[in-house]
Amino acid sequence: MNNKEFYRTQPSWKKSQISVFIPKGYDLNAISTKPKNSLELQLEPGEKLILQPVSWQRLNQILVELEQNRSFRIAYADKVLEIMSPLGDEERGKVVIANLLEMSLKSQEKSWISFGSTTLKSENRGVAIEPDNCFYIQNHQEVAGKKTLNLTQQPPPDLVIDTDGVSINKVAAYQELRVPELWIYADGTLKIYILVNSEYMEFNTSPNFPDLPVAKIIPQFVERANIFGVPKALEEFESYLKKIK
Repeated sequence: MNNKEFYRTQPSWKKSQISVFIPKGYDLNAISTKPKNSLELQLEPGEKLILQPVSWQRLNQILVELEQNRSFRIAYADKVLEIMSPLGDEERGKVVIANLLEMSLKSQEKSWISFGSTTLKSENRGVAIEPDNCFYIQNHQEVAGKKTLNLTQQPPPDLVIDTDGVSINKVAAYQELRVPELWIYADGTLKIYILVNSEYMEFNTSPNFPDLPVAKIIPQFVERANIFGVPKALEEFESYLKKIK
């Protein structure tokens, strides 16, 4: 991609098919959080629902409603809310990628703290996003002992992983939160985006792993995990790390 600006180099997004029940005549921003008025979603794996405009107050109401089904993921920016239902292979992929990342950090004797798929949100910036996993590496001491994140008091994660595919809304949320490094894994490809002058640009290498060709090897070992099983793939990856050390 030659490090061009992210938004200008991505293809146009395809609209996902959705199956959603919304009572006729309801104003989505006026729906109560009470059970009789709650937003009922019927999304198949891989489907996406887009709601707009959604106020910050309504976003928080929807997050409460979605607590009953945390298989859904959300992305919110510019008063546009995406609600996504991940595919099964995406769920498997995120676990393997997180394992590979943690093994790489351990090999480099780096400390880290993971907050998993916790909701990253900032009312001041008007964005919210739920990654597949997020890691504090350089700033791990800033969140040591914390059970929850408050991005008005703590910095954003140093690195996030997202395997639910790319959308402008999701990237805008990460960018607005000033997440330094974003890994997006989709269709067997890992793309690394680094925040440069407040905008994401694609790179082939990760500043957190300067000596590892992560964009190449991560997809290879994810595929090996799919074929030979996770334990075998992780064992092979550990041997690979020792070999190049």
